[in-house]
Amino acid sequence: MESREKNQYFDGGLCKPCHSTCESCDGPTEHACLSCASPLILQGTRCVAVCDKGFFHDKGTRLCEPCLHTCTKCVSKTNCSECVAGLLLQSGECSPTCAAGYFSDKGVCSRCYMSCRTCSGPAHNQCVNCPAGWQLLSGECRPDCPEGYYKTEYGCQKCHYSCRNCIGRYS
Repeated sequence: MESREKNQYFDGGLCKPCHSTCESCDGPTEHACLSCASPLILQGTRCVAVCDKGFFHDKGTRLCEPCLHTCTKCVSKTNCSECVAGLLLQSGECSPTCAAGYFSDKGVCSRCYMSCRTCSGPAHNQCVNCPAGWQLLSGECRPDCPEGYYKTEYGCQKCHYSCRNCIGRYS
């Protein structure tokens, strides 16, 4: 039995060359690689320049590792950069909804305007709910209702047209 080189495999008593992309292999095809010469990285049993979608390059092992099942792209096992359909990306994680204080912007959770508790967009007048003690008026969260408006559990409401100030619609 002859001695085998690193870029060869043993077949029927003979050493045969690996595919040109393989550093070591257990067969002749590009899908029989066991390791790869730099700069290529091993994904499954083939050597690639860049990991396929759904995988990330683990620089410590020089392997393409799978992303979490909720990610279509990731930079590490626990840090997604793109989510599967129906999920939203927030701080590297994929979930069905954005956390309070964030809104969905093309599949990515973005921060609401600072005075909003929840919102439909980034602008100061796109608030949906306000923090405790604040009042909603025309999509804006305010500490108090302006003149001509009164506080309700749903936000600032306009006083009756004949009233300059009120504590209710007609008073």
